[in-house]
Amino acid sequence: MMMMIIILSVATMCIFLAMGLYILSLNPGNKVNLAFFATILSFVLSNILLIVIHAVSDEATAVMIYRTATSMGILFFTLIIILITYISNIFNLYNIRRFQNLFLGVVIFIQTLLICRNYSLPLFVELVKIDGTWRMVKIQEEAHFFLVSLYWLISTIIITTIMLLWRKKTKSLREQKQAAVLLGTFVSGSLIMLIYMVLIIDVFKLIKYPIAGDASVVICIWVAGFGYSIARYRFLSITPEYISSELLSNIEESVMLLGPDKNIITINNSAKEIIDGRDSGNVTQFSKNIPEYDIIDEKVNALLDGSQDNFTYRVSFNNGGGPTRYFDARFSLVRDRFNDILGILVIAREDRDLNQLKTIHKITDRQMDIITMALSGLSNRELAARLNISEKTVENHMINIYNKLGVNNKIELYNLVKQYHVGGNPASA
Repeated sequence: MMMMIIILSVATMCIFLAMGLYILSLNPGNKVNLAFFATILSFVLSNILLIVIHAVSDEATAVMIYRTATSMGILFFTLIIILITYISNIFNLYNIRRFQNLFLGVVIFIQTLLICRNYSLPLFVELVKIDGTWRMVKIQEEAHFFLVSLYWLISTIIITTIMLLWRKKTKSLREQKQAAVLLGTFVSGSLIMLIYMVLIIDVFKLIKYPIAGDASVVICIWVAGFGYSIARYRFLSITPEYISSELLSNIEESVMLLGPDKNIITINNSAKEIIDGRDSGNVTQFSKNIPEYDIIDEKVNALLDGSQDNFTYRVSFNNGGGPTRYFDARFSLVRDRFNDILGILVIAREDRDLNQLKTIHKITDRQMDIITMALSGLSNRELAARLNISEKTVENHMINIYNKLGVNNKIELYNLVKQYHVGGNPASA
């Protein structure tokens, strides 16, 4: 019996640890991947202690090892709650993001109290070595045993509830399948553990003196669920950050990947050179990095709604106060194999011919901004609103632009700009 428990425990630990290291290696800086690895590590350490305990003969040492293993078990359930909260993004899904830190803070606080009690009170079970293994012969600290058991029960209910709500609310088919697999294996494992501890041990007393740590073997069912999700549904193993950093980092064009929240998830080396030179406060906010964002926001929303697949637009970047640089950007919707929206891929090629236009005709950066916006179809009144200036000032700018370029209206302006291979945002007549 003991040998079988050890074999199952070691096999489960090795598989679990391999999965944890694999997920961590894909994106070490991602908080979800870190939470997954921390969860794995707490389980592995707890299992190691529950195997080592049977190799010691001294009761005081065995008690200390069992205290630590129990504490790691409490930590394991806490980390599962944190992990499932991060994976499901449940508080964002239900628009209660402001309560997430409070919720996790309460969970961590309760866990800390239980661990402190675990070391300050007598061990809640009496350990006796029988036939070379330490066994639990009776409960000797009922209050603490009740609190620890209650914490594990409430944690199980919370984890199950989060996964149910996640599966119900998420629009991602892949996430729905992940939630179903994780929920099924978690509930199955929890029910088996409950049947073993309550019915087999307590009610029917089929096992008189349980071996310390034997119930942890049930965790192998959860391992199977995580393993299947990773293999079948790429659970945590392929993220937009990982794809873009590996495949797009060395493309010559400037490439950005925007998440569903319109923030920049990651950028390649070419785009980084542009963004790093900007004093935009928060470079993760795409809206803060291009002055034309208000104009294209509606088109971006159409992409995220799935009503449009792509569009092109000329955008500009002012690199750290230097000359404005213009780019022809293509915005494309990115979907996974489940047809779920991952984000928006922006590929921008610098339009160097615009610099020739500016140099030859002595066009200022402000005037070039006005040219770009005017050719997008904005009226003088709309230009004034965008630039926070008066309509009269816009008219003066347009007169100066027409004089410099030798044109009389927007149609002539558009035809002239086309000669510089600018193409881009069409003008209205």
